[in-house]
Amino acid sequence: MLNRIAHITAIALPLLLSSTAYASPLDHTLDAIVSRNFTAMINNIAHKSPGTTGQIQCYSLPYGAIGFVSHILTYWTLFCMVKGIRPLMFWKPITKRLWGVWLAATMLVLTISVSVWTIVRCREDWQLLVIAVWKLTMSVTLGCVCLHRSQMLKRDSGGIGYQQVHGKSPGIDGKSPGIDGNGEEANPVRLKLLAWLPIYGCGIVVGMSGLVSLVHHNWHNHLVQIVTVAFAGAVFGTAIVGTALISAILALSGNGGGAGGFFAGGVFGFSTVVGLIGVLSAFYSDWILAAVMGNMVGQPSSDVAPLYYTYFVAKRLPFFAI
Repeated sequence: MLNRIAHITAIALPLLLSSTAYASPLDHTLDAIVSRNFTAMINNIAHKSPGTTGQIQCYSLPYGAIGFVSHILTYWTLFCMVKGIRPLMFWKPITKRLWGVWLAATMLVLTISVSVWTIVRCREDWQLLVIAVWKLTMSVTLGCVCLHRSQMLKRDSGGIGYQQVHGKSPGIDGKSPGIDGNGEEANPVRLKLLAWLPIYGCGIVVGMSGLVSLVHHNWHNHLVQIVTVAFAGAVFGTAIVGTALISAILALSGNGGGAGGFFAGGVFGFSTVVGLIGVLSAFYSDWILAAVMGNMVGQPSSDVAPLYYTYFVAKRLPFFAI
């Protein structure tokens, strides 16, 4: 039966597709599925044009303004998970354990699948491959933090629902549990969740190598220059101003004169540079890819739109934790 269906489909598809003057990438994909030629299916989804713009067509993850919004929402979701509050209703704590697990697990499955698909399609363009790996580590980090937060919910005293491990202090007598049921301090709870961040840190190191190479090869692009100057100004400008302020404050207070103040200012400046690169590099990649593509909105082409929007929507799932 299955063979007969496949045979009929193989005959019908060319007849249906022959009515159009242009064979879209989706046509090649359907043919490849019918023939079970998955290598052709991967390679023919996007027709690459000459140059970097053509090469980047293999990239099926959000970028540009859409990617920028996506990363803002991702950072907000991550912040809320660390705080233990609902992204949509930040004045309320997260209390539904199983719902949070399902949201995070579904998000991980979908985003990892699309990311791996993109990595395979961009395997001949190492810059885009490592950028896709970078975005994969962001999804994995967010998913792990969400799962971990859900696992940290404890049964309430009635055994009916779950209580947030909210980091509240113990009871009035200093011994009995607080209203969260265990009196666990807030900082250790948050540090446990932040322990997942090194995964994303490794992704930044890997991805930035490809992004810098992409910028180098497209430095003639005026938009690439503007985005790079803005990114460098935000990172190093903030670090320089902060270092100068810290050094001046310590010198005026008499607690950090001479080498001590200079060292403290240097440590602050270096930490600021690292922190800002960690936070802003995702936005930088969005706008660089948009500048290279000449598509600042980041609207996907029809051949990658299903994957593109699947990734975008899937990454929003933890946003609905309650």
